[in-house]
Amino acid sequence: MKTTLLTCLFILGACVDTTYEIKQNIITQEVFKEILKDIHLAEANYEMKKNNDLKSALNNLKNDYANIYTQYSITQNEFDNSINHYTSQPEILEEIYSLILQDLEKEKSTIDH
Repeated sequence: MKTTLLTCLFILGACVDTTYEIKQNIITQEVFKEILKDIHLAEANYEMKKNNDLKSALNNLKNDYANIYTQYSITQNEFDNSINHYTSQPEILEEIYSLILQDLEKEKSTIDH
């Protein structure tokens, strides 16, 4: 009886989803989409300005990253964990980038008009 009970407990323990704890530190898709959009815009700004003044452009990029992390109340570690999580699921990351493109197209159309 004891061995059967122990065997059942062992099997149940093996079936527990140990990734749950890790997933709690993953930024939601919606928020991650906004963060990625802001980061790509900051990096595009850096690319445009780096030829004129590299040091200033690097400082601005560093400040932009710090401001983005502050704005979304995240740490670089949380961002890194999330990017690793979403890159391990390319279909989700592709969906996120598709939504980013849609957002940017909407923003562009309002600027153009």
